[in-house]
Amino acid sequence: MQYNRLKAAWVWLSRMNHCRGFGIQSPWAYRFVRYVVNEHDPYYAYKRLKDKNPSGWLTTKMGRLLLRLANYWQPEEVYGSLPMEAAAKDYLLAGCRKANFRNNMTGKPAGRWMAFTKTDDYEFLASYADEQAMMVVADIGSSKEAKLLWQHIEDDPRATATFDLYWCGIALFDPKRIKQNYIVNF
Repeated sequence: MQYNRLKAAWVWLSRMNHCRGFGIQSPWAYRFVRYVVNEHDPYYAYKRLKDKNPSGWLTTKMGRLLLRLANYWQPEEVYGSLPMEAAAKDYLLAGCRKANFRNNMTGKPAGRWMAFTKTDDYEFLASYADEQAMMVVADIGSSKEAKLLWQHIEDDPRATATFDLYWCGIALFDPKRIKQNYIVNF
């Protein structure tokens, strides 16, 4: 995820109409985008984690998102089909101390779970997905192939709510919800 600030500015400007939940009619999705995804208030662990893991702006931005997602979702299991960087684990653990990390999924998890993955690992993970699952899919805007795979995830009937943040995507699988795909300026 090596992007420069000029690209980030272009992405932000191209998604300006999707800032902070504008256009989202669903109350739960609006709260999720406004108070989890795009929360701008400093969290309790931001400074400590930045000092421990000095890195680029995008890695810090994604780490902070992972902290907020873990804090919101409170997963019991976290699966990483990406090599989980130490920084990502630190941010996730700061959001949910009870989470157990696994590199591979061997069977259906019991309880809430979260996966940090790439688009090509989606099919395997989605076969286990239910209302207890959240998937964070990395680099969905990095190439044409990644964009096409993200489109496949958005079209999947199992993924009832998807959030396209350009740098990553978030998919939720609650069958009680009406299917919606959201673009978010993150």
